[in-house]
Amino acid sequence: MLPTSGAGGLALGAWALRRGGMNVEQISRKTVSFFFLTSLANVSILITFASLYAAGALGRDPNPALIDVFGALAVAAVLAVLALPAVLRRLPQSASAGGDPGRIARALRLVRRSLMDGVPDAVLLLRRRSPGILTGSFGTTVCDLAVLGVAFRAIDVSPPIGVLVLGYLIGMLGGNVPVPGGIGGVDAGLIGALSLFHEPLAASTVAVLTYHAISLWVPAMLGGVAFTRLRATLLRQERPAAICMPLAEPIEATPAPVPEHR
Repeated sequence: MLPTSGAGGLALGAWALRRGGMNVEQISRKTVSFFFLTSLANVSILITFASLYAAGALGRDPNPALIDVFGALAVAAVLAVLALPAVLRRLPQSASAGGDPGRIARALRLVRRSLMDGVPDAVLLLRRRSPGILTGSFGTTVCDLAVLGVAFRAIDVSPPIGVLVLGYLIGMLGGNVPVPGGIGGVDAGLIGALSLFHEPLAASTVAVLTYHAISLWVPAMLGGVAFTRLRATLLRQERPAAICMPLAEPIEATPAPVPEHR
């Protein structure tokens, strides 16, 4: 019912899908793809603005060390994630010494399969250039960032666009702490990042708290309706998430027999 950040949001989605009848393997695979696609906009925009500051296109760099470090980390993260499936395929699988493998071994095997399949799934969706995926990924980030910008304007403070964008993207890393609504983690991350870019502490605190109140309670009202509908769906249908499942096996086409000519 409350928007959860980072691992908390992924866990809530996994719970809903599991209750809906989807198997664990598909949940893990789709969660990896979902996290990749939702992180795409943040990482891409961060790299773009860090590059613009490095090129001098946005004027004076407010914190060169911070921007350079996070820009480099974003590039490294993209390359590492894209290379991860190939690296995992080359690693030998640890065989259990007879009998049923332990719980930890099964969990590690599941994580390995999910990463090997989930990342290529996300890349394939991007190659198809689906308008819905691109709009959802970048639209969510842009609209959320606009709320923070309007909160600053409401108190007659207008940070430079580069400071606002990078302060938001770096500060939102605090939302990866799995607490309901990211309360505390998001606020501290955003205020701290904006302060490192030399924005006034008092103004940043007011703007961030205003932004978070909006981004928390507006989705909470919609989330309350969604949660009620979810409960009704789970009670009415035995496997409502089964529609998201792929076919168990691909259907092979059998060539028709050629008629004999007499």
